[in-house]
Amino acid sequence: MNSNTTPQFESAMPLYPASFLDHLLGLLTPSLSIASILTSIVLLAALFMSYMTCLYVRLSRKKSVQPFEEIPSIPQKVHSWLLGHFAYFHTLEPSSHHSTFTAHSSPSGITGIWGDFDRRAFTVLRADHARAVLRQNSSREPMKLITRHGVKTLGDESLILIPGGMRWRKQRSVVAKMFTVDVVRGGKKAVADCSQVLVRWLLQAASPGAVDRKCCRGHTGKGVQLEAENLFKLYSLEVFGKVSMSFDFKCFHDSAQENPSHQNCTDNNMCHCLKMSTMANSFAFLQDDVARRSQPQNVFNPKLQFYSLPTKYNREYAHHSGVVSDVMGDIIGMELDKIVSAKNMTQVYGIEGDEKKEYQGEPNLITHLLRSTLENQFRVGGISQSVSSSSKCPFSGSSVAASSCPFAAISSSTALPHGGNDNCVPTSMTPAQKQECIDNVSSILRTLLMAGFETSAVSLSYAMYFLSYNPRFQELCAQEAERVLGARTDDVSYNADFDPEDLVLNRAVFIETIRLHLPVIFTTRVLEKDMSFDTGNGDERVTLPKGTKALISPSAVHRDERNFERAQEFIPERWVKWDGQKWVNRDYKQERKMMSESNSDSPGSISAANPQNFFAFSDGSRNCVGKRLAILESSVMIAMLLRDMKVDMAEKDFKLVTKRKFATVGPVSLPVMFRRRK
Repeated sequence: MNSNTTPQFESAMPLYPASFLDHLLGLLTPSLSIASILTSIVLLAALFMSYMTCLYVRLSRKKSVQPFEEIPSIPQKVHSWLLGHFAYFHTLEPSSHHSTFTAHSSPSGITGIWGDFDRRAFTVLRADHARAVLRQNSSREPMKLITRHGVKTLGDESLILIPGGMRWRKQRSVVAKMFTVDVVRGGKKAVADCSQVLVRWLLQAASPGAVDRKCCRGHTGKGVQLEAENLFKLYSLEVFGKVSMSFDFKCFHDSAQENPSHQNCTDNNMCHCLKMSTMANSFAFLQDDVARRSQPQNVFNPKLQFYSLPTKYNREYAHHSGVVSDVMGDIIGMELDKIVSAKNMTQVYGIEGDEKKEYQGEPNLITHLLRSTLENQFRVGGISQSVSSSSKCPFSGSSVAASSCPFAAISSSTALPHGGNDNCVPTSMTPAQKQECIDNVSSILRTLLMAGFETSAVSLSYAMYFLSYNPRFQELCAQEAERVLGARTDDVSYNADFDPEDLVLNRAVFIETIRLHLPVIFTTRVLEKDMSFDTGNGDERVTLPKGTKALISPSAVHRDERNFERAQEFIPERWVKWDGQKWVNRDYKQERKMMSESNSDSPGSISAANPQNFFAFSDGSRNCVGKRLAILESSVMIAMLLRDMKVDMAEKDFKLVTKRKFATVGPVSLPVMFRRRK
């Protein structure tokens, strides 16, 4: 596929029959009788089965051999005729990906695999190979099944669904301006306030008096037991609402006071006092919907593949989709009106400076996104984004090139303090232009919610898991939090002028958590040119042709000893060290020069980790654009929580079991006990 061309999703409909049939049913259903509809469904089903039979014969024949002769492949018996080895990976624990690939790879860690339909693919284990693939290729080709359902919910301008080319680059430049260093730091107060509200609620729920409520069995008088993922989903959604839209999802409402039936909620020993608001529930439903419809076991389930069928679930989907569209449309529309009106006030009355800022209100991510979108929509010309040539890497002792560090900031030379070029803001818009802008921004926000809502919640849940078994780090993080946020108080106050960059150890705990347990299972690329890799067999190399799909498992790379020392262990000190007064980031390059081989197993002997071997936020031009916000909200949450509370597993002999959902993986259950610090 040419990376400079991006085919419209509609053109792919004949390649995926369900899309075509669903579209056809939507056209026929309003005008036909029930008998005619049933006849049409039978005929379409017969046509569909004939197509699938022919496809089965062709793909089974093609996939009867290894995808590449030069490199080993996972056994053919475990792949699906339609989805290839992807279906097999769906059944594996993500923590076992490394051992699976190692058992069927070349000495250098390259494995051939079959992708969906007749696509040949490969995966790698060495960090330098993964880095080369991610940095040299920005195109990717999502599975047709995921694309179809993703477009339905997120819109066809969703950044994660656009394969590549100029259309993707323009959209990326728009979104990147939302996440410059200054913009993300501007969300510090909203993140800290959300963390503060959550910790306040936990302290109240964990108080001795809470046990008298008898609303559920989660209140023990000494603490409160909760499912970690459910708790942090509420936090992540609240942060998303406050930071991106200045909108309160009201996630931390006590259902014991609002829901009388909650008094009978005694099905287990977990607290059920928190519940999602109606608005938050609609966002969560759409998040789960794409995952549910895209699961391999639901590929042939017509109730989930055909949106036009008048099923109860489809009506529920339409309701929640409408709620989200209305809320986002109203919020985006109001912000857009403020921006256009402020431009008019500037031109007509000459209002500038503080008076203009007071008129248009405090900026949020939507403000920055709207200005960037308007710049893209109304300015004739190329992409306005520029990547800074040098930026601070959190795990490096010196300034490094932005393209060389997975944590480097993305900035724009044309971005104003309010985000975007003010000269490109129109003084008026037609209804069609306004709706186009609203739809584009809504699609971006839905994508950001989809990409960050569950991943942040799962990451924080895993952090609680590791901290429960490492009380030493709980105490060290609490000490750092008191130095940075201020001493513990009854109202969970914090120093308003704290610098999140000073939460060095708390951030390292989060980074080490997602190194070992990353919610995102794979990231993919399509090779834009032939690429050559060493196989590890002497001087032998293998050349993989342009168009081959690369499947990168960050967790598998992170667990490989070639990339990280003692790779299977949770050791935050690989990122930071104590300098006698505070925790500081380790400098991998400087320490590597002085590094000597050590056989000690103590954590203090661990060598500094190479940040370029860390792919939790991917790498290259298609890395996670919201990585800085993810690090900010997670490190602040961990710090404020551990400053005031202790965490422990609620079950004595707990065993972590994970489940896959859409493109993420999280714990089936992770019950955590939160206790007040004495």
